Amino acid sequence: MAALLKNQILKHLSKFAKNLSSDKINLSTLKGEGEMSNLELNEDILTQLLELPTWLRITKAVCNRVAVKVSA
Repeated sequence: MAALLKNQILKHLSKFAKNLSSDKINLSTLKGEGEMSNLELNEDILTQLLELPTWLRITKAVCNRVAVKVSA
């Protein structure tokens, strides 16, 4: 079940992060918790989403840790 969830996460988040792989995703399905670490974000997508002016450019974007907890 964890592999299925990881594939769904990869499918939706792969456009936001570069080199995203299942080994960067840690899931605990019984606890309803998940964590991703050491993500390199896609600068082009961030620039579009933030609607930054053309003269402002993001050169590098990283995220050290993302944690999610789903409560019942």
